[in-house]
Amino acid sequence: MLMRPSSGDSHVIFCHGATMKVISNEEWEKSKRDGEPSLTLDAAEAQVLERFLRYWLGDVDDGPIYRPQGANVVYDY
Repeated sequence: MLMRPSSGDSHVIFCHGATMKVISNEEWEKSKRDGEPSLTLDAAEAQVLERFLRYWLGDVDDGPIYRPQGANVVYDY
């Protein structure tokens, strides 16, 4: 999946399987999926984000508080 956020054109969000990468638009245009990401979320981190967003979008089946092993996440700060 490739998403070009509507809030700006400086980065794209590229998801390959459960890995999410934020890649500068310049890197994307140069190398596409092989561009050097500014940020990468592994599967555990992506799942934390997915559950948190589902909660705030009204889907509370699994709840937002999710702490899988290997994901460094804090909810209240």
